[in-house]
Amino acid sequence: MDPAIVKVDRALYQLAKGLETLLYINPINIPAERKQFFKCNGNYHPQFRYRQLDIDPYQFKEQLYRLPVDTIRDPSIQSLYRDVVDGLSEKISLLVKAGRPDFLYESLKYYGEPSQIDEQNARFLLHASGLDDADQTHVTTDDLIGQMKLAASEWGMSCRVETSTKLVASAMVSNSRKAVMVAKNLSISATEARALVHHELGVHMATTLNAANQRLKVFSLGLPGNTLTQEGLAILNEYHSGNMTLKRLQGLGLRVLAVREMLNHSDFRHTFSFLVEDHHLSQDEAFKLAVRVHRGGGFTKDYLYLNGVRIALDLYKTQNIKNLYAGKTGFSYLPIINEMVDRQLVSIPEHLPHFLKNPAPVSPVLEYLIGCIQPSSWYNTTAYNTRDTKAA
Repeated sequence: MDPAIVKVDRALYQLAKGLETLLYINPINIPAERKQFFKCNGNYHPQFRYRQLDIDPYQFKEQLYRLPVDTIRDPSIQSLYRDVVDGLSEKISLLVKAGRPDFLYESLKYYGEPSQIDEQNARFLLHASGLDDADQTHVTTDDLIGQMKLAASEWGMSCRVETSTKLVASAMVSNSRKAVMVAKNLSISATEARALVHHELGVHMATTLNAANQRLKVFSLGLPGNTLTQEGLAILNEYHSGNMTLKRLQGLGLRVLAVREMLNHSDFRHTFSFLVEDHHLSQDEAFKLAVRVHRGGGFTKDYLYLNGVRIALDLYKTQNIKNLYAGKTGFSYLPIINEMVDRQLVSIPEHLPHFLKNPAPVSPVLEYLIGCIQPSSWYNTTAYNTRDTKAA
């Protein structure tokens, strides 16, 4: 390996390790604000608080752009590292502004916003019917933790499984701690629980562990577009493991519309009412989704899931995608990652979803619905963007 690649990679990792987006974007006082919101019968704008990132963004960016990326001789790899530097520069601007008025602008720069096609896809799914998702078995937090631990053991994954009171989602992976965090007081269906295992453990944790095995730590930091890629692969894993439901697809569609309502009205109470009155979510579900899209000051990430699974499914049908699991990769970097694997610069991923060898049967109705998700105008099967920001 070119010593210049190793030098840049190590310096980049030392500078940027620990910048986990959700660690700084998720509010730290959700339970208290939820209690106050419902105490006031929804006539209250939650005052969320956030962990502060103790980094001078200007100094951070100065150090980023001083890295000797130009000494890397391979033009494709040099370009990859330049893209990562640019992406981290935008990411730090996002993280340091959590809870501040200009956060939304940074979120739009980094993730983009839903296009008309994205909104049409969402509404199409929300009008779908004819698939019975009935699942009367209820799974608690302790049950899900047990399932996560059992799957981790069976899949040879060395990681922790813990509970947390500070999650917006039902579960999430902490990359730096190699831990799956599960929300307290869960009551979900057995299908939802299995889907979470395949989503969080089967993709997010698998790619975390695969990245830790790479000599190049850029795969732990994340390539540009890794949000779109990670969520697309995770939803694809739910689908091909046999745990996708119409309710889940419609939930992803609602996220798109919730992001649009947040952008149009900038009012937590409006988003909550929209979800309850127009789409008949329970008050608890509506509060959780409103938090997802308003956290930080306006977080647009959630519209990416439908785009991501569309791209992941198209790629899966046309080529071998296993090297996308080598770490926190990006769809558009698959050709250079394949080349780096062939040159033994990147290790073949150890942890891979089972569906790559043995996909579960899927409902014809779900297959039809997912197949009807239209690509955004920027996307085609042979050229897709290198940045989350271009996904709109």
